[in-house]
Amino acid sequence: MREAELFCEMQAALGEGPVFHTESNSLYWTDILKKQLHSFSLHEKRLTTIQTDKHIGAFSFVDEKTLVVAADNGFSFFDLEDATFTFITDPEEALPQNRFNDGKCDARGRFWAGTMEFKPTSPNGSLYRLDTTRNALKLESSIIISNGLAWNKDHTIMYHVDSGRNAIYEYNYDLETGTIHNRKLLYTFENDYGTPDGIAIDSNDCLYIALWGGAKVIYFNPTTCEILEEIVIPAPHVTSVTFGEKDFKTLYITTARDGLSSEQLEQYPLSGSVFKVDVPVAGIPLHPYQSCKGVIQSENCKL
Repeated sequence: MREAELFCEMQAALGEGPVFHTESNSLYWTDILKKQLHSFSLHEKRLTTIQTDKHIGAFSFVDEKTLVVAADNGFSFFDLEDATFTFITDPEEALPQNRFNDGKCDARGRFWAGTMEFKPTSPNGSLYRLDTTRNALKLESSIIISNGLAWNKDHTIMYHVDSGRNAIYEYNYDLETGTIHNRKLLYTFENDYGTPDGIAIDSNDCLYIALWGGAKVIYFNPTTCEILEEIVIPAPHVTSVTFGEKDFKTLYITTARDGLSSEQLEQYPLSGSVFKVDVPVAGIPLHPYQSCKGVIQSENCKL
């Protein structure tokens, strides 16, 4: 059992969705509840915070200056230079009680993201795929808290977390069509162990799973359903994980302060900070969103 080290001290209400941008050697992440987007440059050792007017649940890079984001009003592009949104589509416009939560791109550059209620009580969340043509398609429904996504290295299996059910599901995945089928329950966590949240997958097809309420990240073999290692985090609410740096052998870990009592915050003052730990097996790099060959405005796009 190892303990992660502090990477960036802060007091995020709900730190989430870390993404390492290799070209700028920077880590990006969101604070959903404070409507903030953070980045930390490893070159400059500098933290930058952009205040927005949306609850950004997840994002992926399109190019060095542009993100595609999933927020409380659906999918948008976000310009990192002038901090402006360009609306794409909102598949849940009729559900104002919902917001988007976690999301990632598959190897073909399609952006997958799921929804949940702001105060989740019912299975009113869904899982969507934003295609490269910017059309959003619902692929799954009756989700309580849509969370972590990952694909194995040969793109034949997709993993998806429903935190509201303490469960990880496994699907057969067709990379060419971007479709999922043969859903099965892979693993359910006991309530006192922690709730599965964000996930990341390494080149051995093993998962790192953040455990909300568990103060740890676990290293998990989905083939054998065996927990291989526990990494202790000095914060109870561990939210998400991603690989970074040149060799993708550094695991970055986001945490949250939301829902902690004053006694817990006194015991865990670093809650809301970002942590890191070295890992022995390189992670699979995240894929960017392919929006009509990466161009936001294009005559070739069929909107």
